[in-house]
Amino acid sequence: MHLLAAWGRSKSSSRDRIDWAALVMQISDRLLGVIGAAVDRCRGATTATRRGDSSTRCANRQLGDRTTAGTQVKMNRHFGHLPRPRRRAPAVIASAAMLGSQPALAGPPFVTDDPGTPDRGHFEVHLATQYTRFQSGSVGNVPSLEVNYGVFSNLQATVLVPMGMSQVSGVGTNVGFGDVEVEVKFRFVEEDNWGWRPAIAIAPQINLPSGSQARGLGAGRFTGFIPIWLSKDINEWTVFGGGGPNINPGPDQKNWWYAGLGLLRELSPEWTVGGEVYYNSPEENGQKNAMGFNLGVIYTISDHYQVLFSAGRNLINARDTNQFSTYIGMQFNF
Repeated sequence: MHLLAAWGRSKSSSRDRIDWAALVMQISDRLLGVIGAAVDRCRGATTATRRGDSSTRCANRQLGDRTTAGTQVKMNRHFGHLPRPRRRAPAVIASAAMLGSQPALAGPPFVTDDPGTPDRGHFEVHLATQYTRFQSGSVGNVPSLEVNYGVFSNLQATVLVPMGMSQVSGVGTNVGFGDVEVEVKFRFVEEDNWGWRPAIAIAPQINLPSGSQARGLGAGRFTGFIPIWLSKDINEWTVFGGGGPNINPGPDQKNWWYAGLGLLRELSPEWTVGGEVYYNSPEENGQKNAMGFNLGVIYTISDHYQVLFSAGRNLINARDTNQFSTYIGMQFNF
């Protein structure tokens, strides 16, 4: 209710033009307050009574039917976003016109993804809002809908449909459909639960030029991403990461590389916190490298519903790419 109230106040104060930065900051402040209180409660709890079965309970509650090696794992896919890129709001952006070329905030709410897939015949759905601010404006998805389907226990098919938003100096404010993402993820190595072998997956992605390049909502051409993702569970900790080349054709454009590394910590069956660092090489001629981070949290309501949140910024070339970014979403498992 507090989040809805914040949204309503922001909307009513500016009917003709929404102040996205103020709205995001209000929501972030409230969520961070809730997260802080939960962490304090977790620290005061008796961890011995949880540790015996917390990994299994967190996996069952947080991911529903998401599996690696045929068993449920603790890690949430998208923790781009993040979304994200995937998936979903780009965590690394050079301009609004390049929105469609970002890897999706992939392991919501993080940009870096993981090898996890839903069980065969099951769905994992993300409904999320992403926002990124840079010197000359801001871009985001308001919202994006991502549907993941378990074709087999180790094979996932994904479609992401974004409603893009672009506010850029000299271009104006535009809202409309962005570039649709289609992905297939195949986990070809299963994690060794009693050793050090990680789960490994390949996840080729194609971005369709469905968004308007002139309005800053898409790349205006087909682009692609061919990443390798890895993850390993170690008690209450999960390490995940990977990356790969982005295929980015066009005048003055360059194929570029993305790499990310993240860490999750299960505090309780309901709360998981984590962070990531990421790097991407220049996406066009004359552009600089970018490097940044995101911090996030997953709150598990039940086996079927989770709240996802992350926020961060670039550490290198932030003024032109990402001075502040955030991901707020819901995950549904069925």
